Amino acid sequence: MNRHTGSLMLRLIFVIGFMLLISGCPKTPRTATQAAPIPEPRTELPPHSPAEQPLPPPPVKEPQPPSPPQAQSLADVYFDFDRADVTPAARTTLEQDAKWLVDHPRGAVQIEGHCDERGTNEYNLALGERRAHVVKRMLIAMGISADRLSTISYGEERPVCREHQESCYRQNRRAHLVVR
Repeated sequence: MNRHTGSLMLRLIFVIGFMLLISGCPKTPRTATQAAPIPEPRTELPPHSPAEQPLPPPPVKEPQPPSPPQAQSLADVYFDFDRADVTPAARTTLEQDAKWLVDHPRGAVQIEGHCDERGTNEYNLALGERRAHVVKRMLIAMGISADRLSTISYGEERPVCREHQESCYRQNRRAHLVVR
């Protein structure tokens, strides 16, 4: 065997060995899956019938603190286009909300001012703030403590309806009362 053939054989053995090495090592480890044994059906009867087994003691009912009032109990107050004054219909809604708040003195309320999409973001944030503040002032005048009320304006950012028509815009011009 000459030197050139020996060198070629050595390279061939190296390549074959390398290929065997990388092909024999899977990239992800293989795990054997083993099925759980199926339990055999029980043929023996329980030592006691269900009527003879002792009953657990009845659960003791702990007194629960009164739950906080729910936000769905308060109605939204709606406004006319580009206005922050309360209409007679909105005043009736506010009177009902104030009565509910008097009956539920633990609930604090956040008044959210909302607008329709017409107008700039800055203008709608300011209009939403005016709407929230007018509702707050009216609730205070109806006997609700000011420390229970907070305001925030979302402007046009949280619409109830997203269609571009007056029936939708009317739903978005509102003050939303959230019980906290």
